[in-house]
Amino acid sequence: MQRILIALLVLLATARLVAAQDASNRIPLIGWLSPATLQSYSQPGAGNPGPQLLRDSLARHGLIDGKNIRLDIRLAEGKLDRLPELARAVVSEGAIVILAFGEAAGRAAE
Repeated sequence: MQRILIALLVLLATARLVAAQDASNRIPLIGWLSPATLQSYSQPGAGNPGPQLLRDSLARHGLIDGKNIRLDIRLAEGKLDRLPELARAVVSEGAIVILAFGEAAGRAAE
């Protein structure tokens, strides 16, 4: 009985250690929520707040998408009623920050 108890304690301690390592190894997630379409984000232009501009800006501060942060882009494809669903998805993925573009996206992110 004592051996079983000791084995259980070792197993629980190991499981907690693995869980703590998994939590510390997670890459922080930045959510990007927009009513825009993929086509509009594909068009180059100085006024286009595309994801590449954000990636470049973050990289200047040592934050590299896919390395030490992750950028999760959710576009509503012009359908504003999809924004709450997309916001819930970003939150459920564990976003630490949500960049919401436009009033409808901001309300959904709230």
